[in-house]
Amino acid sequence: MPPALRWTTYVTTLAGLVALAGCGSGDTAVGGSVSQPDTVQSATVQKAAAPVDAIAISSKAALDAIIKSGTGQTVSTDDDGGGGGGQAAATNFTFANSGTLTVNLDTSVGGQDLYPNASGSIQVVFNGSAVVSQPVGNNGNAGYDVTVTFLSASTFRNPVTGAVATVNAGSNYQFAADIDWTRNTLTNDWSITISGQLGTTGFNASVLDAGVTTTAAITGNRRVTTRLAVTAGAFSFSHDVVANWTGVFTQAGVTHTVLIDRPAFNTIFVTVDGTRFGPFTAFQAAVIWKCSFD
Repeated sequence: MPPALRWTTYVTTLAGLVALAGCGSGDTAVGGSVSQPDTVQSATVQKAAAPVDAIAISSKAALDAIIKSGTGQTVSTDDDGGGGGGQAAATNFTFANSGTLTVNLDTSVGGQDLYPNASGSIQVVFNGSAVVSQPVGNNGNAGYDVTVTFLSASTFRNPVTGAVATVNAGSNYQFAADIDWTRNTLTNDWSITISGQLGTTGFNASVLDAGVTTTAAITGNRRVTTRLAVTAGAFSFSHDVVANWTGVFTQAGVTHTVLIDRPAFNTIFVTVDGTRFGPFTAFQAAVIWKCSFD
């Protein structure tokens, strides 16, 4: 699986490359020649995709919290390896059948912001079952139904455009999570594979961009697979995303519809009010559209 393109990691790179990406159809983008949007189409996609970023960041935070509750490890289910990545595990993991966790999106570990450009808090409720191997108990699997509820109005800032998406307190969504883990009792090495499957209808966020506020709603699904491991003291990470989203918002009396189709990590198609663009790699999409599709 390809490594994730953590959106905030590439802010500096994007700032230098956006000018190279061009604005007219047929311009050459970074990494190849693909058709590109004009500025109006780009802004339309940024607004429609804002709830996608809110779900991506908050669901990552929810999975991070569940993993920490079962392992004691402050790790990240994204490629930044939040908190410096995992460490060797001196004891077996103990995932519960259910639990309720609160996550502060402003959390920092070792001076590192775990969720850059996000602010607010969420509640994570997970229910299911965890099965541990016997008699050693050094591996197992768990399956959960997870509900994420926003405890406060939570904001997600686009670090390139400055647009801010706000999800209202009380908003919620659900996803299914499967976790498989193993621990070597001799070396304390370990690995965890997490699969998350999410589907939602009408999840929305208000987007403040250039002094104008609009409300965008998304419907669709997202599947994420992540593998975390510590081997001989070294932390490793891999990440894959496939998704299909439809985003809709109305501005100045005109309704706009954006389709985001991601059948593979590095294959992204974007349709803006009936005009289709792509395929883009994950890096091209971030540069050209100036927003996250994770």
